Amino acid sequence: MVLIWLGLTICILWSALRYLPAKYEAYRPLPEVIALIPFLIVPLIFICYASFRHSQIAAGIISSLLIAVHIAWTAGYFIPFDTPLNDILALPKQTYEVSKSEVSKSGNSNASSNGSSNGTVKIMTVNCRYGRADASAIMHYAIWENVDILALQEINKSIIERLENHGLSHLMPYSAVGETSQDDNGGVNGLWSRIQPVQSSRESVDLHAAKAPMMQIPVGSKTVKFASVHPKSPRRGGETWQYGIAHLADFAENTDFDHPAVVAGDFNSTLDHTTFRETLARGFSDSSYEIHKGFNNTFPTSWVVVPKVLELDHIIHTAGIRATAVSSEKIMHTDHAAVIASLQTE
Repeated sequence: MVLIWLGLTICILWSALRYLPAKYEAYRPLPEVIALIPFLIVPLIFICYASFRHSQIAAGIISSLLIAVHIAWTAGYFIPFDTPLNDILALPKQTYEVSKSEVSKSGNSNASSNGSSNGTVKIMTVNCRYGRADASAIMHYAIWENVDILALQEINKSIIERLENHGLSHLMPYSAVGETSQDDNGGVNGLWSRIQPVQSSRESVDLHAAKAPMMQIPVGSKTVKFASVHPKSPRRGGETWQYGIAHLADFAENTDFDHPAVVAGDFNSTLDHTTFRETLARGFSDSSYEIHKGFNNTFPTSWVVVPKVLELDHIIHTAGIRATAVSSEKIMHTDHAAVIASLQTE
């Protein structure tokens, strides 16, 4: 009986970290511990079973309620919730529900992607793991999925040369690659585009990490700001990690319905982190979460016996644009999956 209550107490306290004020998340190992909260449902199920089996009714009821909360958080990836329930559970706002016809249309990988003329654009983001990622695999998906915008993180001269050898500059002739700096984490970030940008820059918002290149690209009747980002991981310092996640919200500045922003990259955070949810609340929607079509986990992909269990890589956007399809694809020689999203201007 003592073990039941001890295990339940640990699960309660651990689950409560999901609602920890953002200012405390900088203390390690809290970022890592919070990322593992979804897996608490496994011990909770065993605790619930053991509680009722041994007539610990109170423990059984409490564990059942905790299981319900965990299921609600998971269910948000599959079904939309009303705003009151979102507020009660501190879930991110869900701005858009995709119709089946739209998913079918945007999910057709062989469809034409004339982003600058018809208001649709497809973007792919990949963390290249110190430039070791398989360049041919990246180009395969870029071609097969008709990708218009490619956002890469942790790149260097070696992988850029390999991508060029596989035809990147022919497929996407416009690019902006961040300059090297003392804040680089695993390499620099880069952006490539099929569509000629109105403006491009090698750096934008300061995330205390590798510089975030940015392009302003015409999509339909709008001019959309695209950025490739890679906030530092918690192991490089909790405060630096939190600063990077919090300041992603700065990309929403000077945007409006006709001039939206899309930020893509390895965020080193999940929706379980208060800091990331607060960033979303400042004007962003998470493409994977808002379409209610399930998980698009991206990490880890290089561990033999461990499947992808965390969604660390994201494509977020402000009002004026919405996601219609999102998928994650394995790329060899990197520990992150690629995320591919079809976006539609409104």
